[in-house]
Amino acid sequence: TNEKSWDCLLNHYKSPLNDRGNTIHFQNFDCISSEYGEELLALIVSTDLPRRERLLFSCTCPEGQSLPEPARKLMQAISCIPLMLPTLRSREDEIPSLASLYLGNLNLEMGKQLSGFEPQALQQLRRYSWPDNYTQFKRVLQELASLSNSYYIQSSAVSEILSREKSLSMITSPVSRNEQEAMTLDQIIRQAIEQALQNNNGNQSAAAKQLGIGRTTMWRHLNQNSGR
Repeated sequence: TNEKSWDCLLNHYKSPLNDRGNTIHFQNFDCISSEYGEELLALIVSTDLPRRERLLFSCTCPEGQSLPEPARKLMQAISCIPLMLPTLRSREDEIPSLASLYLGNLNLEMGKQLSGFEPQALQQLRRYSWPDNYTQFKRVLQELASLSNSYYIQSSAVSEILSREKSLSMITSPVSRNEQEAMTLDQIIRQAIEQALQNNNGNQSAAAKQLGIGRTTMWRHLNQNSGR
């Protein structure tokens, strides 16, 4: 979120925060800056926002770790009901059912007539670790559906997309200070680009806008680095 859109959300008279009866979802709340988080909490408390709107806050909490700081502050400031959802990889046996359900929604949204998955494709989805959980799962299925030109999603397409997801996870995973100091400029640029793509669910235009560069520049850096 840039400063202009954030200011519009908090202060504009047409902001959904000034309305009534809406359900407002703040996704990836663990990624909010401390400054924005404090401003939002101050507004929630001062305007008694939960009495006018239904507020949902979601964040990622790695297994075995405590809640992110923004989430802890939120729970301390207002009365809310925490719901801890299990990780997708802990529901491996349910992945075929979840995939079929979401594929039905995608058929409606995209005007597709996909009947299902090849058996091997489902096994690949079950074996994948899904480090970004349901957001990543939905993004992958959406891409598979959009690229499919047959009635069944094929294992070759799943293999290709999951291989790319593994590469993205390796690039965007946290690195130590020593690792950061050892990175070249090209590696740092690539990491920033891949992180922006992940933050924007693969949307190239949105990622380039977030970075303040053009799409041509963004992909030139990616292609240069991948060719080495």
